[in-house]
Amino acid sequence: MNTSIITKVIIKLVFRLMIWSSIGYVGSLFFPQYSWAQRKKNRTHSTVPIPSQGLKLTQAEAVQLEYEFIDGLKFFLIEDYTQALKVFKKCIKTQPQNAVFSYQASRTLVAQNQLDEALNYALKAQELAPQEVYYYEQLVQIYERRSQYVKMTEVLQKLIQETGGSHKHYLELALVLSDQEKYQEAIAVYDQIEAKFGMNATVTKEKQKIYIALSDIPSAIKAGKKLIQAFPDETDYYTSQAQLLIKYQKPNEAELLLKKATEIDPKNPRIRLIMSELYELQGKSERQVEQLKLTFQNPDLEPVRKINVLRSYLTKSADPKFAKIGLELTEIALKPHPDNAYLQEIYGKFLTLNGKFKKAIFAFETALKLNPNNYGVWERLIQLQIQTRDIQKVLITSENALEYFPNQATFWLYNGNANLLTKNYAEAIDALEQGQMLAFDNADLQFQILNYLGASYHGLKDYEASDETFAEALSLRPNAPNLLNNYSYYLAQRGEKLDEAKRMCQKLLENNSESPTYLDTYAWVLYVARDYKKALKYIEKAAKISPNGTILEHYGDILYQLGSSEEALLQWKKAKEMGGNTTQNLDRKIAEKRIVE
Repeated sequence: MNTSIITKVIIKLVFRLMIWSSIGYVGSLFFPQYSWAQRKKNRTHSTVPIPSQGLKLTQAEAVQLEYEFIDGLKFFLIEDYTQALKVFKKCIKTQPQNAVFSYQASRTLVAQNQLDEALNYALKAQELAPQEVYYYEQLVQIYERRSQYVKMTEVLQKLIQETGGSHKHYLELALVLSDQEKYQEAIAVYDQIEAKFGMNATVTKEKQKIYIALSDIPSAIKAGKKLIQAFPDETDYYTSQAQLLIKYQKPNEAELLLKKATEIDPKNPRIRLIMSELYELQGKSERQVEQLKLTFQNPDLEPVRKINVLRSYLTKSADPKFAKIGLELTEIALKPHPDNAYLQEIYGKFLTLNGKFKKAIFAFETALKLNPNNYGVWERLIQLQIQTRDIQKVLITSENALEYFPNQATFWLYNGNANLLTKNYAEAIDALEQGQMLAFDNADLQFQILNYLGASYHGLKDYEASDETFAEALSLRPNAPNLLNNYSYYLAQRGEKLDEAKRMCQKLLENNSESPTYLDTYAWVLYVARDYKKALKYIEKAAKISPNGTILEHYGDILYQLGSSEEALLQWKKAKEMGGNTTQNLDRKIAEKRIVE
């Protein structure tokens, strides 16, 4: 037998079974009184009667119509809806009173989202066969997709009235009534379901939802008790009821239920999680934490639930007590879930809050190995490395971050600043200029980039570009302390525009008169301008507030210029002891007891 013929026969059988199962026919596809065998026996008959229409088709016409319909089903199955619809419409034209054709045309139009026309055919099918459940269901589907819930309700009610309806139809009717907030009508339908089909957990839970929506808490609690009595070994009903009791201020009853649930299923972590919520409401913090620790040890509790609890502790972490508890809980949670990136991230946050910066850095690095596409973790890691003054790590981390987020100006800023601090001025400029292009709509980032760019140009001794860049930054933030400090200090180093540098320092100190760094900068500008007496006044104040190597070295230089060489030597030696950002000539100053330029 030819392969194509075998295939065609199989396709016919598949389509025949599909339509029989979908619309409930067990005989011929759309001539219920004739099976294939019957038609074979009656091939001598010239016509086949159509009861719904009262017309007659020849045997050949009837067979041809069925073949055409099967072809339409084939197109429908392979999702060629345009061709399928053409076939079904042709069938309808031949036999307009056949409900199956209209039904299948409606299904095809729904698949194309042509709901208006689909509705017309569905209504026609239902009118032709008012006892057929599938045609009602087709109407329900269309009305639901058109958000016509009143119509949907009417069809479901008629379906139940005309056909008796199944459990599914009653339940669907109750749900659509509930969605329309017709709660009393919905409850009446649920009562009918229970009377007709018996007690059902889904029905009871849905009724409970309605009681809660109606603020009928006694009835809601009664429904919960009914579930527990019907299913005494299902701990989910105990926990749901306990949560309801907790919400409506019945903690003692909730605790009894949870203890009972624990006896039934002692390894269930969700029960202990709800128990912890109960103890929190009762102010029993120690018992709450105890339950959480037991819960977090359990690998069966989903990490997301643990993460939600930990996030609540993060929101309260301004209190060191909660920051400490959060850290303990995170360490417990990580034991069964070490490869969870979000837990590692939260661990890093709690470590940071508890001042354990090295461990926090490692936690963030671990989180990024597990999920390198988390922008926030990259930024937290870099900020922590800046805080711990590990500039080389900032350089490496920012470069790695840019592999995943090359269009984020912030990471170019971090990279540029790290290169600036490590005196890679050309690389700093490249990175900062890239960031500047990306931050065109962010004034804050633009300002920071310009500040670092000005310093980078200064490092390359491109003083003209440096001054232009600093001037542009000043136009954005004319009173920015860090900018005024940096620019005035660089001008002092160059010995240029000292009057401008003095004005910037004076503006700087108007609102920052106790800053040792800014006092030192002004003192140094005055030193370069040879106003040593005035410089002494500001450097003494800076040294008194917070002496460091830079300030003490400058203090010694100013004293030396004022003729106090012994006192200058003493300050240089203190600067040597303090360390920090001192000049390369400090040792020679001490050895030779004089200023070495």
